[in-house]
Amino acid sequence: MRVAVGSGKGGTGKTLLSTALALVFEDCTFLDLDVEEPNAHFLLHPEMDGEEDFFMEVPRVVKQCSLCGKCAEVCEFNAIWVGKEVHVLEKLCHGCGSCIHFCPEAALEVRKRKAGVVRSGKRGKMRFIQGVLTVSEALSPPLIRHINKNYAREPFIIDCPPGNSCPFVNSITPADFVILVTEPTPFGLEDLKGAVEVVKDLGKNFGVVINRATLGDERIRQKMKERFPVLMEIPFDRRIAESYAKGENLLPEMMGDELRKLLEAVR
Repeated sequence: MRVAVGSGKGGTGKTLLSTALALVFEDCTFLDLDVEEPNAHFLLHPEMDGEEDFFMEVPRVVKQCSLCGKCAEVCEFNAIWVGKEVHVLEKLCHGCGSCIHFCPEAALEVRKRKAGVVRSGKRGKMRFIQGVLTVSEALSPPLIRHINKNYAREPFIIDCPPGNSCPFVNSITPADFVILVTEPTPFGLEDLKGAVEVVKDLGKNFGVVINRATLGDERIRQKMKERFPVLMEIPFDRRIAESYAKGENLLPEMMGDELRKLLEAVR
């Protein structure tokens, strides 16, 4: 089972649900890919046992060249510009290596630059993996791709970054099924539509979980149920919010049977 839990917007309860599913599943790998603001460890409390530095491969000018501009021409992200000399804007570089490959004078070579860390731990049978992007880094997809490539051991549950942009796309790439968490509000519906479009474009199976279902607009809730495959609804309960603020997840205790049915439906 390879499941990703995402949301069209922040604050919908994505981490609440993903950690609850991991606690019910137990024997799985949990990947916290919200690398700009990882917080699943506050709810899962894993015993951390490892940390690995993550390095971006960026170009470095190693010799004077004729300033032909080929490197800037092939860079899709404007990370290189050529004036009186070649300038590399490392924070914009995606590490694709095109500039080095196409340079006719071999004036560029790879330099490694630390851009984050990958932390690992355990909770019972659960393996916990967390990416942490270095403060001031602009790009999270390279770290997300690195974790998915090297740490995604089945079965796994991914806690995705919020939204539906590149970090989300890179997070759900290895998943077979995407659970989209939403809330019955106008913003929740509009952002859910965007996330659904992305998931469909990538050819992923998906289902929707409506959080705080009894607190929002009933008309929007019904519209969501008519338009999308709603697998589960989580009612608003102050106890859940209070426990979350204390670093606890009451969802497995309060809705354990529903969570197991959700996993079975996904399976």
